[in-house]
Amino acid sequence: YMFQKGFTVTGTKGAVEELQKLAEGAKALQARLIKGSGAFHSPLMNSAKTTLGAALLEMLPRMKRPRCKVFMNTTAKAVDYDTDPYRIGEILSQQMVSPVFWKDCMEAMIEDGVREFYECGPMGQLRAMMK
Repeated sequence: YMFQKGFTVTGTKGAVEELQKLAEGAKALQARLIKGSGAFHSPLMNSAKTTLGAALLEMLPRMKRPRCKVFMNTTAKAVDYDTDPYRIGEILSQQMVSPVFWKDCMEAMIEDGVREFYECGPMGQLRAMMK
């Protein structure tokens, strides 16, 4: 789901380490563990999804509709000014347990006319994946 020749997996540490060994044995171009604080974007995050959902519900009265299109990486689709903030909260909490459709999201943005992308994080990984 990430880019043409790459993907990430999540799960228990043991399962991910086993998959890394299998990938290396199959002569994968690269197989490495990425440091993380949880098994994000997997069902293992269900309890965190519940907590996030409750926090978003609490914030709902202060949330406003978007002023522009916002592409959601769990659906690879945009929400816009017609989207109810409650729906946006649902999508955001679903992100905890859903795969990231980054490649599909980028393609949808390009198809929609987006031509400039800005990466705000310190690592530059997303920029590298755009090449």
